Amino acid sequence: MISPDTFALKNGGCINGFEFDFFESDGSNLAEPETCPSCDRFVDLLTLTEPISGNLVAEKSLYDLSAHLGGEIVFSAKARKEFNKHQVTGIKNVRKLGILEVEGPFQIHELDEYFLAQVSYGARIDRIGSGFRTTSAQLCDICGYSGIIEGVDRIALEQGSWSGADFFRVRELSGVVLMSARLVQICTDAELKVRCMLPSHSFSLSFEPDW
Repeated sequence: MISPDTFALKNGGCINGFEFDFFESDGSNLAEPETCPSCDRFVDLLTLTEPISGNLVAEKSLYDLSAHLGGEIVFSAKARKEFNKHQVTGIKNVRKLGILEVEGPFQIHELDEYFLAQVSYGARIDRIGSGFRTTSAQLCDICGYSGIIEGVDRIALEQGSWSGADFFRVRELSGVVLMSARLVQICTDAELKVRCMLPSHSFSLSFEPDW
């Protein structure tokens, strides 16, 4: 099932440099994810716990919404207001970011408040329709793990699996944040600056060697 009405937030490989570079001292602000009861592998990625401090890297522009490491999002107070106004679904564990400096052509007094949030799982990937490739043919029936990811040609959702959430992820690509068409329209109407968003069917990744 190709999903033309969903969109992906690209993180790695995006030329518009914008990210929150957090300071990790002793690792005490990193929360370990849950493990799968079937295969005993982690079913999610590491998350940050408060207090969270660091620098905002903004090479060209200040965005209202951007993907972050670990399937999370960074968003401005302006975006948060719109999300609350329209009862946007699919995010949890909202934490305020303590921004100490801005790396780029901006001053700290120009900044809005920024927040970090986890995005919930809300669909399953259509492995064949997505061209999803892994190193193993065996599949965990609970978490969907089937080896190291080699690549994906597009993001297509398994029919009937999408919960309808505005923000969501698929377990097979836990680091990729997806958005509903409704949410994209909310961002457009509110003139929110969204970093590196593209239709899900245009999103691809490859971890295979070139030789």
